[in-house]
This record gives sequence, structure tokens and C-alpha cells, in this order.
Amino acid sequence: MQHPLSISSHLESIPIFTHSISKSKIFNLKALSKSWTRRLSASHHPISAAADAANARFRAGDLYQAISRCGNPKMSMARILDRWIDEGRSVSHEELRYLVLNLKRRERYKHALEVSEWYSSWDGAKLSAGDFAFHLDLVSKVHGIDHAEKYFRTIPRHFWNYSYKTLLNSYANAKSVEKSEALMRKMKSMGLEHVRIAFPYNVMMRLYRRLGLYEKMDSIMDEMDVEGIIVDDFTYSIRLSAFVDACDIQGMESLLIKMEADPSYRKNWKDFIIAANGYIKGGLVDRAIDMLRKAELFSYPWNRQFAYPILLTVYARAACKDDVYRIWNLFIDAQKPTSKAYGTMVSSLIKLGDLEGAGKIIGDNIYDTNMTFFPINLLLRAYAERGDMKRAKALVDWGMQYRKKPLVSTWDVMATGYFKNDEMEAAVDAMKKIGMLGPGRVNKLAYEACLQHLRMKGDSKELEKFVRLLRDKAIIAQRHHQVKI
Repeated sequence: MQHPLSISSHLESIPIFTHSISKSKIFNLKALSKSWTRRLSASHHPISAAADAANARFRAGDLYQAISRCGNPKMSMARILDRWIDEGRSVSHEELRYLVLNLKRRERYKHALEVSEWYSSWDGAKLSAGDFAFHLDLVSKVHGIDHAEKYFRTIPRHFWNYSYKTLLNSYANAKSVEKSEALMRKMKSMGLEHVRIAFPYNVMMRLYRRLGLYEKMDSIMDEMDVEGIIVDDFTYSIRLSAFVDACDIQGMESLLIKMEADPSYRKNWKDFIIAANGYIKGGLVDRAIDMLRKAELFSYPWNRQFAYPILLTVYARAACKDDVYRIWNLFIDAQKPTSKAYGTMVSSLIKLGDLEGAGKIIGDNIYDTNMTFFPINLLLRAYAERGDMKRAKALVDWGMQYRKKPLVSTWDVMATGYFKNDEMEAAVDAMKKIGMLGPGRVNKLAYEACLQHLRMKGDSKELEKFVRLLRDKAIIAQRHHQVKI
């Protein structure tokens, strides 16, 4: 779920600089990006657009590749950036902007913060209000709200008003009702313009929903009505989701009627999906199908890559097998499926009990490079849970025959299935394959059963080799290596 907060109206007026930065020049970075990690807004942020525009030439650069491919959180981004500059090369503001946005989108907050700190550390850098708010958001995500509060106090006071909403969001993410409510009161007492729009109220609504404080959500909406704050699409979506959480069908239907009557409300497929899930939860499948049909009407070519996989899942929950296949055919006619999309279809068919159909989806697309072991694993797990290890093994062998690479989880499923079937020699062999792939996590019960099986065999050398193999790959928590050999 995307985040309901946006600061585009404040950032549109901030200029974007396009000249390059080198170590010999002290740079002034303006409006790095949106201040929020995720947004529900369908509008395209101007800063984000500028960053994306830099992607074409930046993607081919060594710097982008070095940083984007570095998944190790212990690796220093500052060291990579310094080396880049020391080698006499430069990087533009748009490129840095895209880099940080990319890291945030991939939830690599620590690396995003390091890049932000790198360009903020230059003497004389003239940082904007947006820069400080953006950095504050990253600090809260990486280090928590205590560090975020400390950083907030270092922000120049004339930028505080702008950063209050970021701090509010940090409190809400930390589920701190007391701090969130106190800051909201302070923002109101100061008469900040930020409390004259729906966005801070949406933050509070989201917080109350996460904690199940539904009465407070109604109070927020009443307050917005009294104060003349215009309710936006995100407010409705959050409240609608809360009614579904509470299985309050009557409340959900009343809100749907209110939304329908609001001329400012923009109908979208996501809200109809939310309502469909509510009806399924309440056992009203026919009404759920009506909502799914509406969701289809409001899915357009530019968002169907997101809408169709979700429609697959919800139609499966409603036990509508024909609709699952219908949506899948529409999806593959419109675009080439990703591995995740194949996985969604396979899992939907498994939910419907159509394992044969799931196998056909995999078989018909086995030559597609996007068909990885991820969707194969889903069917593999279904076979293993049914105790059909003969089919499970055949599926793994077949996938490998077509040069698909098994995952650690593949052999974990196999080892667990063999363990439950009391086929311990096969379980040990599967567990050894995990050790050769690693690192990863495995079923601890299956691991301990394998240890016990090897002890019973009385082969201390094989047992020691087995333990060392998995320990060296950091497969099992350390306490599970404290075994008697």
C-alpha cells in the first residue's frame, strides 16, 4: 500500500539544477525529492519526474550500477561516491536525485540516508526545506523517532513548519498515538497551512486504523467536516479499509454511498477491490463479484499491470475460477508476465484447488526467461503439503532440466516434505543442497530431525560435515549449532 501523503504543491516552485557536481565545487542541492517514501496519489511528482528523466543516461553509468547492485547494508555509499569523485568524474543533481529515490523505492533506507548525508555534508551547501524534511524521513526510518527528534532540532527554525508533517508521519509509523496527537494539536494551535488540507488527518486516520481505534477515525472525519477540510480519496480509502478490518459491512456500505454522492471523489479500482474483500470477509460473495466487475471497469491500460494481478487473487478468494482464467488471458494479451505475475496466477489456482491448471501455466511458459523457480516453488509447496513428494521431486527435476535455478526455499520445502513423510535420507540430502546454496533460512524441526537421524546412524564424521556445511553458510541460528556430535 502506498503512502497517502504528498508535498508536491510545495515542491513545484523549487528550481531544479542541472549542472554537474565535482569535489572542487561546493554544490547547492534544491528539492531533492518528495518527502515521503510512498504516496497514494496518482499524480506524478515533478521532482520525481526530473529524477526519472536522468535515469536514461545515468543507468548506463558505473556509479548507478555500483550503488544499485550493492545490496549489502554494511557497504558505505560515501566511500563509493568519494571514489567516484576522486577519479575525476562528476555527478549531476538529477542523477543523485534519481539515485536516492531509487534506493527509497527499493526500501534501502540506510543507503539512501548515506547518500543524503554525503551531499548534505559539503561546507556551504544551501539545503532547502524539502531537503531537510526528506532527510528527517530517512533518519526516522533508519534510526527511529528518538534520532529523528534530535535531527529535527538541528534543522534551521525557519524550516520547522515545513518539517512538522514529516515528524508527524514518523510518529505515526512508530505507532506513537501520544506523540502524534500532541504534535497534531501543536500544528493546529500554530495555524499551520498543513492542517488545512487532508494530509495530516490521513496520517492520523492511518495510525488509528493500524491500532484498531475506529471510533477515533470517525471523530477525525467529523472534525474535518466541521473545519471545512476537504476529504480526499485517501481519506475514504483508509476509512473503507478500516470497515473491512472490523468486518463492519453496514458501515462500509454507508461509506460507499457517501463516496458515490461526493462529486469530488474519483472512482478507482482499488476502492472497489477493498469493498470486494469486505464482502468476501462477510460471506456476501455475490456483492463481492459486483464490486470486482466495477474494479475492472475502472482499471485502465496504464494501471492494469497492478490491477489484474490483484483481481486474480480476489477472484480466487471468491472461488470464481472462470474469472481467474479470464483475467489472466486479458493480462497476458496486454503484456509479458513477470515471475511475480506467474506466481500470482499459480497461487490463485492453488487456492482454487486447481493444481493441474497451475502445472499447465508453468509448463506452457517454461521457456520464458521470466519463469523462475518462484512460481514453481508455489506448486512444489502444494505437492509437499499434500505429502506427494514423488510429484514434488519430479517438478524440481523438470524445472532444473529447463535450466531454472532452484532457490534455498526450494530445498527447504523438499527437506520439510521428506521429514514429514519420514524419508530422512532424502531430507538430509535436500538439507545438504541448502548448505551448498545458502545463505537462507530452513525449517528448524526438519533440521533437528536430520541431526537426530545422523546421530542414530552413528556416523560422527558425516554429522560433523553436515553441521559445518550449514553453519558456514549461516543457515541456522547459532543456538542450533550447539549440538552434540
